[in-house]
Amino acid sequence: MAAHRVAAVAFDAMGTLFSLERPRVALMELGAPHAALELWFQRILQCAATLTLVDQFAPFDELAAPALRTMLVQLGLDPRRTEPLEALEELEPAPDAAAALELARAAGLTTAVLTNGSIDSTIRLLERAGLVVQQVVSVDPVQRYKPHAA
Repeated sequence: MAAHRVAAVAFDAMGTLFSLERPRVALMELGAPHAALELWFQRILQCAATLTLVDQFAPFDELAAPALRTMLVQLGLDPRRTEPLEALEELEPAPDAAAALELARAAGLTTAVLTNGSIDSTIRLLERAGLVVQQVVSVDPVQRYKPHAA
């Protein structure tokens, strides 16, 4: 069997290259419990998978906003609050993100980011954090979320 050389490495954006601590803190400042972030993202990803299974698509922000409102209502909090959504636009890089990207580049690998978000919003996060990758791959062009084969 012939050996294959790895040519590229792809990183997930939210929760891997970027910490989700800011939206977690924003939720907690509204009175939500620590685990609310995971509940919110679980609802977003469930909606994304459902849309994909029925051959439909909506951009991430169109899923995140109603999922947030629903969760806030379920927690007895004000559903008009948007601070957690705003925090998604100001994610901080994970402590080891820059070093991981540099190691990959030093090894001669092409670096990419995979995201459920838009290309534009992901590029803004990368630029804000000073993180450099060769490619950003978003669900937007194919209009399918994971686990679709697209």
